[in-house]
Amino acid sequence: MTRALEAFWYCAALEKRLKSRPLSVTVLETPLVLFRDASGQIGALLDRCAHRGARLSAGTLRDGHVTCPYHGWRFDGQGTCVQIPALKPGEALPGGCQVPARPVRVQQGLVWVWMGDPAMDLPPLPVFPGHGDPTWSHVTFDALFKADVQ
Repeated sequence: MTRALEAFWYCAALEKRLKSRPLSVTVLETPLVLFRDASGQIGALLDRCAHRGARLSAGTLRDGHVTCPYHGWRFDGQGTCVQIPALKPGEALPGGCQVPARPVRVQQGLVWVWMGDPAMDLPPLPVFPGHGDPTWSHVTFDALFKADVQ
């Protein structure tokens, strides 16, 4: 995949699909996990635990954190490890316990993920004409297409 394809917003899911479980999605052949934190904000992380690489999407949500099904490590929406159950009380989290996070936005009922450099100034999201206009009709659906983005 070329880097030029990454520097865009990609629709990753219908917002209504984000409920009480982590959601596995793939964008540009990159496995991601989407989830809502305790305040309802959506996080988008690489779908692998920083510890042993288990799929975070196979885990659960606890207190707004995605929890790895393997050893229970918990990550916030920025990919920071916030709890390791095996640590003794008061023991500090080891450095580098981070899962790569992607910028995420919601617009018009869709969850968009930025696949380019997250440090750059992000362009505005695409806007579909007629959204919210009662004189237009639209259909929203989920589908898996066996094709590349081009």
